[in-house]
Amino acid sequence: MIKKHERITWASEILNVRSDDYILEIGCGVGLAAEEIAQRLTKGKITAIDRSPAMIAKAINRNKKFVEEGTAQFFETELLRFSNKGAKYDKVFCFNINFFWTNKSIAGEVSILRSLLAKKGVLYIFYGPMFGDGFAKISTSVCKNLEREKLTRIERVHNESLRCCCFKAAFP
Repeated sequence: MIKKHERITWASEILNVRSDDYILEIGCGVGLAAEEIAQRLTKGKITAIDRSPAMIAKAINRNKKFVEEGTAQFFETELLRFSNKGAKYDKVFCFNINFFWTNKSIAGEVSILRSLLAKKGVLYIFYGPMFGDGFAKISTSVCKNLEREKLTRIERVHNESLRCCCFKAAFP
């Protein structure tokens, strides 16, 4: 059985968190990834959003120390409504967020992401754990959506043992 924290640790390694990174997490849930990342930051900051008030409350509680230090901040919002006063992020990531692999237009979300990513910033789209042919099902759709919205796919990483994958992309 795969433990949740194993995939979060793997994702943190893929993110290659530097101590001065400014990172945005979309859909933070209870704040497991924010906690993992905040521990690695000395000059940087993690901002995490989730549309669920219950999840934000749990994430803030889990990361109370980092919130008090100013290393982490949490907002109850969805991506389309998020604005952080001109902040630019080196890395933006999400785990199991549906809009990247659906057939619906993601132009609105991509417009927001374009405004949030710093020049040379990278978007990390994580999925998993996936079972059966889950990876194959989402891979084509994610790649088509990235291409349609003019994002450059940098790399696709697949971790067989965790049954997780990551699509790394950037704006040209």
